[in-house]
Amino acid sequence: MYGRNATGGAINVVSNPPQHEFSARADILTGEYDRLRVRGVVNVPLADQLAVRLSVVSEDRDGYQTNINPNGNEGNDADNEYFRGQLLWEPTDNFSLTTRVSKFEQRDIPARINLATPQDSTAPEGGFMPDFTDLRIVSKDHLEANNVNQDIYSFELNVGTKSAEITAIMGISELEYFLTQDADITIANYPMPGGKTRTATRTQSSDQFVMEVRLSSLPDSPIDWLVGAFFMDEDADGDLAVRQLDTGPGFIMFTPFASFFGTPPGFTRDIDNVSKVETTSGALFGDVTYQLNDRVSVTGGLRYTRDSQDGVGQTQAKVLNFFSEAAPLFRSNELHIVPAKDSWSKTTWKLGLIWDVADDRLVYLTASTGFRSGGFNFGQTDPDKLYYEPEDLHAIELGSKNLFNDGRVKLNFSAFYYDYEDLQVFQLINDAAYVQNAAEAEIKGIETEFLIQVSDQFQIDGHLSLLDATYKNFISEDQVYPRGRDGIPFTGDELFNLSGNDLVQAPDRSGLIGLSYIAPIDNGATVTLRAQVYSQSETYLRQFNLDPYDKQDSYTMSSITFRYDSANQNYYIYGGINNIEDEDVIANIDVTPPGGYLANMRAPRAWYFGVGVEF
Repeated sequence: MYGRNATGGAINVVSNPPQHEFSARADILTGEYDRLRVRGVVNVPLADQLAVRLSVVSEDRDGYQTNINPNGNEGNDADNEYFRGQLLWEPTDNFSLTTRVSKFEQRDIPARINLATPQDSTAPEGGFMPDFTDLRIVSKDHLEANNVNQDIYSFELNVGTKSAEITAIMGISELEYFLTQDADITIANYPMPGGKTRTATRTQSSDQFVMEVRLSSLPDSPIDWLVGAFFMDEDADGDLAVRQLDTGPGFIMFTPFASFFGTPPGFTRDIDNVSKVETTSGALFGDVTYQLNDRVSVTGGLRYTRDSQDGVGQTQAKVLNFFSEAAPLFRSNELHIVPAKDSWSKTTWKLGLIWDVADDRLVYLTASTGFRSGGFNFGQTDPDKLYYEPEDLHAIELGSKNLFNDGRVKLNFSAFYYDYEDLQVFQLINDAAYVQNAAEAEIKGIETEFLIQVSDQFQIDGHLSLLDATYKNFISEDQVYPRGRDGIPFTGDELFNLSGNDLVQAPDRSGLIGLSYIAPIDNGATVTLRAQVYSQSETYLRQFNLDPYDKQDSYTMSSITFRYDSANQNYYIYGGINNIEDEDVIANIDVTPPGGYLANMRAPRAWYFGVGVEF
């Protein structure tokens, strides 16, 4: 119930707080692709009431890509630095104040590759043009960069009273983001006379303030309850600049006729999308659990959320066709400035029933609703595309959690049904982000997880998911076919009926099985060996479900790890191999307005080895 509203639930990550005793840990890891990671944590009590905890992480790795173009650089590398400091003041058992500061810096090269160049059938460069068969080889003629700086400052106050526990959290986040990348990534700058180059540069900054206050029942209270309030204010600025230089006939310009007949040779096209948006979000929420008897309890919750956005977007499109810069044949300069303002409110709820069948087995049934606010598509010059609506969810889940054989066997399962209205779906349209509402979508599934402690040393664990996730009512346009699949504009087939298509990243089947063995050594040390295999069926990476271009085939990915822990637990050695099969797995796909399929890949096979010490 806490945090900002979302339809997919919330993950509450709680870092280890400072303690009133000294401890320290550090490790260093090396691996394939010249990987080097250093981590360290130290906890120091400063006085009876004060303690500090400092954490640092530094990681550097060469790229997973090979760039055959001498004018570019290798991508998909890592260069990250992270620091977090925490100061705890705890003058009494019922009062604590924790101050946290974290800083994150990322300096790497974008990981995108070109899968294929799908072109319109009637344009001069018509047809689908598959590029490299090796998905880890690219041709980028642009020096790319991906830089992120984020600073977070937060305060957490916890006060215990005779009737309730009070928690107040306040945080400030400052983010700066810069990305420049090759946006065609083709072998020869596009398969057309003279070629084409295309780059994209994005800058983004945001300042965010968040505050939350919660009151909750005491641990021994006969009724578990929680009430709270949440507030967020964010100012965000964004700028996406796309520059395209054609030295041969093209097929994309700013009118449908230019899109059909092509463009004259030798033109540049610049599109600059700038936006400023202020977002505020406020919520009141409450949750209560009541024990009907020793075995049955009921729970219920309410949340009222009100979100608002106020912003302005500016899109400037420039076209210059020239025999020379000094004597251009024609110029075009279009400027669109669009203000937008809207607000959304919603009351969501949750009802649940928990039945403790036995001391180590329970069955639960929950019904809940979710809400994600709408927003603006700045950069879309079509006024019908400016706004997108909130996303609503109705969810039902039936499940069971079980322990058998004195806790040596764990078996959990759940069956769920999600009904979405106005599901928010993302794609790129005209060089700008476009969030569109799918009228209806439905997800049904079954999940199970198990753990079997075969002996004190040997353990088997795993999970399995069966999923049916489809759009029930969804009409959309596709950048692959901007004039429809017949290639002829204004014939009415520019919109596609996606009803019945699979949702993105929703495989019908996925699962993992793992084996772990702890081998004791005579001196008291232990060696832990683990092997696991993950498998999933084919899945689509775009809502259009085009085969094979939108599809990630089924795959199996295995890993093995080992760890040695000394007898006195003051040092350890570990290592492993990930993705033993060296599967080329596509993580996501974007289609650019010229029709290029750009994708990000998951990591290839790689080994690693590390050592660590603890005090």
